[in-house]
Amino acid sequence: MRPYWEAAPDQYKIEAITRGNRPKEDTRQPIPTGPGDAPVIMPPPIENYFLVSFDGQVFHGAISKDKKRVVDLVPLFFYSTSGHTAPDTMAFAFQMSIFQTGGTTGSAINIDIKGDKIEEVNASAQALMFALTGQFGPYSVKPDPASFLSPSSEFRIVPLDKELLKHGMTRGDVGLAAQANGDGILFFRKYEQNGELRDMKLISKYSHGETPIDSLLDAPIATPMGDAIDLRTVATADRVLGPDEIRHVDRSRAVTLEFTPEAGKPLETAVDEINGLIAGLKQAGAIAPGIDITLAGSASKLNEIKTALLGDGTILGTFLSSMFLAFFVVYLVLVILFQSWSSPIVIMLTVPLATFGGFVGLSLVHFWSVTDRYMPIQNLDMLSILGFIILAGVVVNNAILIIHQTLNFLNDPARKLDSPDDAIIASVRTRVRPILMSSLTSVGGMIPLVLLPGAGSELYRGLGAVVVGGLLVSTVFTLILVPSVLSVFFTAFKPKRNQSKQQEVSA
Repeated sequence: MRPYWEAAPDQYKIEAITRGNRPKEDTRQPIPTGPGDAPVIMPPPIENYFLVSFDGQVFHGAISKDKKRVVDLVPLFFYSTSGHTAPDTMAFAFQMSIFQTGGTTGSAINIDIKGDKIEEVNASAQALMFALTGQFGPYSVKPDPASFLSPSSEFRIVPLDKELLKHGMTRGDVGLAAQANGDGILFFRKYEQNGELRDMKLISKYSHGETPIDSLLDAPIATPMGDAIDLRTVATADRVLGPDEIRHVDRSRAVTLEFTPEAGKPLETAVDEINGLIAGLKQAGAIAPGIDITLAGSASKLNEIKTALLGDGTILGTFLSSMFLAFFVVYLVLVILFQSWSSPIVIMLTVPLATFGGFVGLSLVHFWSVTDRYMPIQNLDMLSILGFIILAGVVVNNAILIIHQTLNFLNDPARKLDSPDDAIIASVRTRVRPILMSSLTSVGGMIPLVLLPGAGSELYRGLGAVVVGGLLVSTVFTLILVPSVLSVFFTAFKPKRNQSKQQEVSA
């Protein structure tokens, strides 16, 4: 990594020039973007580089000097942390996403393998992990815990229940004794001492012996009966191999596999492929019968949104879904405002048109992001869905303008109109300018969000694509579809004219 941070005009070159030395030459080398005959690229200089180690894990990261070429540092991190430079190391490199709810890349699928026996959980997770890596590549899956396949040495203390009963003790007493004679019993967290927050622990002097097992077993403990015995009397200790960490999900022992689909693959397609692999492994017996596998992360959010908006797939669930109820409530409000059962139907026809335009705009931006290496992949995310909600509230205004003006012309005796079609034509002629003005200003304000994909653009690009696409399609079709449908409704249901105004004018 050193040549890439030395290539940046930072303190290294400044220090060399200050001391009268020649700055170091650029010794960067092109890096292959993938295995085999993949093309090579020259990663950009690194502005900042850091390495962090905690809880037996290590990660390193960097900030690119060229903000538009951050993705070109990903092959460098793969290369610098791969097997031929760091033996027996499994490494994952990625560009951090603004949205972290779906994993490290924003579109990851978390697969939770849960069960009661950790051995069965690990074996099932191993089978599924190898199946995923075999089909999608070695860097598509990130396990948590990362070392669930590599057990380490540990002391396993087994209480002797009969001896505990003789001395009036419980298994909890054995656990406390093991903690006190081990790394300590934490009894006060975040204790302030000299302006620093510290944890207070109770630690026995027998915890620092040269032979840990013997020191632990020989440590004296007091019994409720007033006697003093050593831990060896009520427990045994063995050195065994076990996991460094046991993860729990829904109170069950679990291993989580974070699967990242390849760029451009729809999330629903990836979910179907994962479910197919899981079904095949269960049928082959590679996954134990008592193991429960659930999809979380982005996949879970997608299912929650589909269920909330469209129901559970049944007819009753569809009528009780949020989307149907929202449309029904809006329809009733429009019926009250227009005093008509037919006009609101015409207005609400513009919403599906806008939704179609929003999906078209989002699809175009998605395909653009797939072809552009330096553009984050744009998928359907939370803010894109928010764009559809905003769009539904904006596009109905155009239809309301046309229908409201049509009803005004029909109820105006001063205008001698031969038929409702004449009122529709006149309303479109008078309202086309404000409709185009409002739509074009909205589109013009949103276009920079779509066409200027800078750093962090995934935060707003999807929302802008949905609104721009929906407004363009709905504006064009509103001026064509709404007058046509309104004419059909007026032919089937004669519009009611305001008789009171006609009487006032004739009087």
